[in-house]
Amino acid sequence: MDLDNYNHRRDFIKKSATAIAGLTLIPGLSFGSENSDPLILEQSNREFTNPDGLKTVAFICNVYFSVSHADSIGSKLFLGSPMDQGQGIIPPKIKIVSMYIAQIGANDIGVRMAKMNGATVIPLLLRH
Repeated sequence: MDLDNYNHRRDFIKKSATAIAGLTLIPGLSFGSENSDPLILEQSNREFTNPDGLKTVAFICNVYFSVSHADSIGSKLFLGSPMDQGQGIIPPKIKIVSMYIAQIGANDIGVRMAKMNGATVIPLLLRH
């Protein structure tokens, strides 16, 4: 194999497509299709939904400071997205319940944002 002309992305996509195709052959793993197991769907919806009816997620980022990518995405997930022409805020459809920030610096706003919204920040001691 000529490593200079080897395309790692294409290899990754081929392997991913093969894995996904293989998973769809397993009964009960074809979520969203007519033949998927309703008990599996109901259980997954119940486990990942909070009392407000919002899906719960973990937010993982490297750094979280003002105008960083994490701020642009995380703040919209915490607070909502502004509509065009000042027409208000579109509320988020998910709730961040836990957060991991790999590098918490002096200019970090992620820990404060998580605490303001009731999300748990994974402590440094649990990181490997």
